[in-house]
Amino acid sequence: MLAECLIDELSENNIHVTHCATLSEALFKASMQKFDCIVTDMHLKTGTGKDFIYAIRSSYKHVNVATPVIMVSAFFTEELVKLIGKEISFALVKPYQLHTLISKIFDLVA
Repeated sequence: MLAECLIDELSENNIHVTHCATLSEALFKASMQKFDCIVTDMHLKTGTGKDFIYAIRSSYKHVNVATPVIMVSAFFTEELVKLIGKEISFALVKPYQLHTLISKIFDLVA
């Protein structure tokens, strides 16, 4: 599975990963734990990355309201461009180099 390979690579670079398979699982975990950085795909199994981001950004009291977000997408759309700098910190268009993701995570959490 692609997610497992990505998790392994990030872990090898000393990045702790919390993986969520569904939007509801991601929303639950994001409400319970403060993360240093969030990486999400635009298209999720049960929703969208945009839905996820709007949910955590909708309340200034949300534990991850100010957490940097990297959005990953196979398509560089106008919608994605509008989110950059407002709701998300950085966007990566698939396919991307893993070292780019790792570098950006370290940049955002430094």
